[in-house]
Amino acid sequence: MARFKTARWTGCLRRIVCLTASVTADGKLKNKSEEKKVKKILAGIAAGTGLIGVYAATRSGKNPQTVVEMIVNAPIETAFHYIAPINLMHIFRGTALIPAIVDTSIKEGWNKAGLSRTIYFKDGSTSQETLLTIESPTAFSYKNERFTSLVLKSLLTRFEGEWLFTDLGDDRTKIEWTYRAIPTNFAARLIIEVVLIKAIRSMLKNASTIAVGDLESGQLTGAHFAADLQPQN
Repeated sequence: MARFKTARWTGCLRRIVCLTASVTADGKLKNKSEEKKVKKILAGIAAGTGLIGVYAATRSGKNPQTVVEMIVNAPIETAFHYIAPINLMHIFRGTALIPAIVDTSIKEGWNKAGLSRTIYFKDGSTSQETLLTIESPTAFSYKNERFTSLVLKSLLTRFEGEWLFTDLGDDRTKIEWTYRAIPTNFAARLIIEVVLIKAIRSMLKNASTIAVGDLESGQLTGAHFAADLQPQN
C-alpha cells in the first residue's frame, strides 16, 4: 500500500510539470485549446487523491504552509546556537519525494543575514538558500529558491522558512518551525496542497526529531557549523 501511494504521488508530480507549462503566473491558460485538458488533469488528481475539496482552498490566496512544533529539554541559547547553523546533511536525509541534501557551499560562519549558499541534493539538483534574519536566541528565517529540479522549478518560486524559540524555563525550550511554499501559479498551488506539503511535513518532522535528539543527548553532530551568532542590527 505504501509503495502504491508513493507511486501515485510521484505520478501526480510528473503530470503537474506538464500542466504548469500551460498556465501563466496569474493563473491564465497560455493556450485556450488546453482548457479541457487542464481541467481533466486537475479533476483526476483531486479525485485520485481523495482531496477534491482542496481546490477551493487554493483560491483563498494564502500560500501553502506547514508548522512543526517541538519542546526540547535544553536551554534556549543552546537550542538556538545548535539549530541555526546546523549541518543540513545531518538532518535532511530525504523522503520518498524529496531527495536528501548531500552538500552545501558554505560549511562555516552561517551567521549573518544576507549570506547565500548553494544546496546540493542527492538527485544532482541544486537550490540557492539565503539567510534573511537572525535574532539570537529567539528567531531566524531564510528562503530557498532557484531550483534546478524540473519538478520543484515547475511548482515553486521559493520556500520560506522560519524558526521561533520560546524559553519555557527550567532549561526547556519550545520551538516552532514554519515552512511556506510560494507556488508558481494556481495549478502548482493545487498540487502543493494535495501532494508536496505532505512530503514537506514528513521531512520537517524527521529533521526536527534528529535535532531534538541531538540536543537532549548532547551528541551535537552539527556543531562543526557553529559560530558565535549575534543579533543583527
